Amino acid sequence: MDLSILEILTGEDGLPQFDKALVKFRSGDHALIEGMPRMSAHENCKLLVFIELAPGFSSETRSTDIDQMVVCLSGKLSISTDDGDTQDLVPGSVARLRKTDCSTYTMSVASDAPAHLMVVQLEG
Repeated sequence: MDLSILEILTGEDGLPQFDKALVKFRSGDHALIEGMPRMSAHENCKLLVFIELAPGFSSETRSTDIDQMVVCLSGKLSISTDDGDTQDLVPGSVARLRKTDCSTYTMSVASDAPAHLMVVQLEG
């Protein structure tokens, strides 16, 4: 099973757009041993926080000022671009918000329960 990450990028027209990236897993020196875990390349992290957003939460238009990964732990979070395209993060979903590529977007809780998120700010 592939692990995909939702990305918000700036398109050639300068507007935000969604894309998906697949996590590339690599095998270590012990790849011949059955059942050995495979890992992605590592990225250094600056900060990790957990966030709870209440039902009905809706953000102002925002942009990302630092590269970050957002993992939805519970609830449902909708992310919308300026042109109205919307993607939902559900438990287990991962989104990457890039500082250099990301344009503006809004977020809202799309569930009756709070949305719990783990946000990892990346160095770089």
